[in-house]
Order: sequence, then C-alpha cells, then structure tokens
Amino acid sequence: MDKEIRQFLEFLQMDKKLSDNTLQSYRRDILQFERYLNDKKINYTEITEENIEEYMEYLKSVGKKSSTISRSLATIRSFYQYLIKNKKIETNPTSKVPSPKIEKRVPSVLTSEEVELLLDQPNEVDLKGIRDKAMLEFAYATGMKVTEIMNLNIDDVDLKNATATSRVSKKVRVVPIGQYSLRALKEYIKKARPILIKDESNKALFVNLNGSRLTRQGFWKIIKYYKEQAHISKDITPYILRHSFATHLLQNGADLKAIQVMLGHSDISSTQVYAQFQTPELKEVYKNLLELKQEVLIQISEIISEDDGNLTIYMNDGQKIKVSRANFAQKLNYYDEISKYIDDKKNTTLNLINGAYLETSKSEKQRIQNIKNLLAKNSVDASNDKEKTTSESQNKEDNSSSDKNTTQNRAINSQNNNQASTQANKRKNT
Repeated sequence: MDKEIRQFLEFLQMDKKLSDNTLQSYRRDILQFERYLNDKKINYTEITEENIEEYMEYLKSVGKKSSTISRSLATIRSFYQYLIKNKKIETNPTSKVPSPKIEKRVPSVLTSEEVELLLDQPNEVDLKGIRDKAMLEFAYATGMKVTEIMNLNIDDVDLKNATATSRVSKKVRVVPIGQYSLRALKEYIKKARPILIKDESNKALFVNLNGSRLTRQGFWKIIKYYKEQAHISKDITPYILRHSFATHLLQNGADLKAIQVMLGHSDISSTQVYAQFQTPELKEVYKNLLELKQEVLIQISEIISEDDGNLTIYMNDGQKIKVSRANFAQKLNYYDEISKYIDDKKNTTLNLINGAYLETSKSEKQRIQNIKNLLAKNSVDASNDKEKTTSESQNKEDNSSSDKNTTQNRAINSQNNNQASTQANKRKNT
C-alpha cells in the first residue's frame, strides 16, 4: 500500500495542484487509515463498506471531531476513486458511507474596539513594526487566509488600484484593499521591505527579519505577541481576524453574497454561518434597501436610526423624511412622484410613518409677523402685547433650539452607537 499512497499523493500534487497544507492533511489521514488496516489485518483492496463504517466509529471513539472524521472519509473516498481510475480495484467501498453531520460552529470574533486595539499595537519606528502594522492591517482589511497572504508576491499587489490578487492553487481572485491597509502597505513596501530583503530576486511580499518569505507559523507568533501586548483575553489567530472581518462587513450592511466573494468561499453555505451576526434591526433596514428602486436609492445621502425605532432619511435634494424601519421601501419608492409637489424641500419634513403628509417649519420671523398681522386685523394694539409676543417668541425659539439639539444629539448618539461599525467600514472601504 505504501507505493499506492505515494503515487496517490503525487497525483494530488501534480494533477490536482493542492496546496502544501492540504497535501499534509491528506497524508496524515491516509497514513492513519493505513495503520488501522494493518492493525486489523485488512487488505486495502478487499475492504468493505462495513470496514469503512467501523473505521469511522473508531475515529469517533478516540475523540475525533465530526469535522475531522468527515475530512478523513473524504480523503479515503478520494483515495479509492484514484484506485478505481487506475484499475487497482473495481468498486469503491466508500460510495454509500454517509458523511457525519457537521455542526457549523459560531466563529469567534473580535469587537471593533478589540480590532482597533490590536492593530494599533505595532510600533512603526522600526522595520519590524512597519512590517507588522502592514501585515495586520492587510489581514483584517482583506479577509484573506493565512496561506493566501504568505504566498503573495510583491507583483500581486496593485497599489494604484488598491487590489491584491490571490493565486492559491488554481484559484485566482482579486480582493480590494481598504485605505488604512493601503497606507500601511505603502509604508512597508517603501521603507521596510527593501532593507529586509537580502536578495532582490526575492518576490515575497511579506518577509521575516532574515529576508526570507514569512511562514504561517511566523505570522501566528506575531499575532500572539501583539495580542498579549494589548492585554486582550480572547484567543486571537489569523482565522479570527478573518471571521471578524466578515462579521463587521455584515454588520455594516454587506450581503452574504458579497462576503462569499470577499472570503473566497466556493459555496455560499460556508458563508451562511455569519448570518446570525445580523441584528433584527439591521436585517429590516437591509431588506428594505434591497427593495428600493435604484433611482431612489442613489438619492439617499444619510440614514439615521432614531430612539423611537424609526428612521430619519436625508435626501440629496435636502428633503428630510421620517419613515418606519420595518416597511419604508414600499413608500419611499414613490418619492420621485411625491417630491414634485413639495416646493420647499429644505424646510419641510416628509412624514411617511403613518400615511404620508408634509410637516412645514416656518421661520420664526414669519411666525411673529403673522401674529402681528392678526392682532392688527382685530384692532388690538400690537405694542401692548410686544413684551408678551417677544416672551412667547423667545420661548418658542428656545423650544425650537431644544428640539434641534435633541435631533442633533440623536444623530450624535446614533453615530456613537455605530462608531465601531463605522471604523470597520472605513478600514474595508468596500
């Protein structure tokens, strides 16, 4: 069997062009399977479906996780498919063996504050600090796998267009680079990398202090170092940075399809696990935004979540609109038709929460003049009520100012409540 295993692994490397890490996983799985067969004195060419199922139970009995057992079965199934293709056996004993159900675990994530704290740790006064800053920013802002990042060459980064091209195995994908990461990357490429590399023929993007391509293990050690320096209690790995990236994208309104593309998932089912990080409120808003007509959507300049659960939307033409968070799309889609009848968009509020009506706010000067006109029409001496009118005016003015301040405070509070997601959005620039 040794010969067949060696040829099988060579086939995976040459024909399938699997990464080194994936090949190592295949090697471990198939060698473990071989030891089991040897212990049971079972010939691999005479193995049965029952033997495979017994092996699955054995793996379970020694504490292997469902994901590990499923991967082992996939390896064995691939091995026997290879043997059939090469006329070594006639039937595949694994064909009817079901894969164990894998429970999709909730990915560990960092809060936006923890991400900021971690990314601020490198001291950019030396070559190591400049490199580490660029690497951490890049890992978070692109959501790339560790293997992808470590395999990047300098030519894979387009600083002008702010993109990076991943070329792992046969998969090629282009990922945008956020502005924070782009700044740090430019600094590293300009100031640190030329000094770190000993051989100008070295094409690796990220290198160690000896000038060689940085390894996955090296990257893990760097993250662990800054995690401890930041006194963050959570375990932090490159994978957690990747999960955090996806989660923060979602919380900033990105849909699962966009996240699938950014993470390089071949199947959106792998991305579905992140759906749980959407709040019900965000889901409502996002659902409505998807239902908006494009010609209406592009006219929105700002959306503010109010304390009462409704939204205040500001349009590019200056119109302020109050809407219900749950169903604003069905009403806002008629905005172009409604707006034709609104002459003063900057001093009115279109209320679409219950029905549709216009709230007009007149200037204080005009209001006072109307009072004076009314008093004069009724032969009342306006001067006698000057003090009263002025007092009333002042009170109204104070109330108006108070209302204005309340609105501003709401907006500020909303911004503060969403400061974390705003920072994440700035970093990803997606």
